Amino acid sequence: MQIRCSVRKHFWRSLFFFVGLSLVSLGVTFTIQAKLGVGSWDVLNTGLSNVTSLSIGTANFLVSLVATIGLLFLNRSLLKWGTIFNLLLIGLLMDLFLRSDWIPVAHTLWLQIIWLFLGIITIAFGAALYLSPSYGSGPRDGLMLEFSKRFNLSIRSVRTIMEIIVVTIGWLLGGKVFIGTLVIACTIGPCVQFFLHKCNLWLQQLLQDR
Repeated sequence: MQIRCSVRKHFWRSLFFFVGLSLVSLGVTFTIQAKLGVGSWDVLNTGLSNVTSLSIGTANFLVSLVATIGLLFLNRSLLKWGTIFNLLLIGLLMDLFLRSDWIPVAHTLWLQIIWLFLGIITIAFGAALYLSPSYGSGPRDGLMLEFSKRFNLSIRSVRTIMEIIVVTIGWLLGGKVFIGTLVIACTIGPCVQFFLHKCNLWLQQLLQDR
């Protein structure tokens, strides 16, 4: 009975985690295809893709790999198996969604707006899902936490500094910066917070012994 209960709990936590990663990748694809600008780290990814001819997913993997190596040297205790799966899967799934043409490029303003907000909601819900089992944050969030601790700065301050740096580098490389970049920056945090509360409650209900 105990073994079955443990398996059931691992099943739900893993399902939340992997579905969440998939939704984050899908949401990023929506923002890319909206053509109104992408999130800060995706500005860097699209910029790298622009100058190297790498796919956006591969660029995302390389950026995450650098962040993971940084964590390995700075504080390897922040590296969990969820961090590694985040590194390996997000970029791969982004390329899969982009190449499949499931989400076409938006050619009208209304569709651009719909795609952008669908992307924001999907990213936020996906992030809340994969964070709720506590399997580990993404490598870039791990760096943010470590810098906050080392320099005695608030997480919000470190996040802002990091995002300004990556947007600037990405923009210089030809990354996609537009009004959507600002909209994503202003809305994604509150949306994740809203969904995270819901997902935590949902997961707790599913994990209760029956």
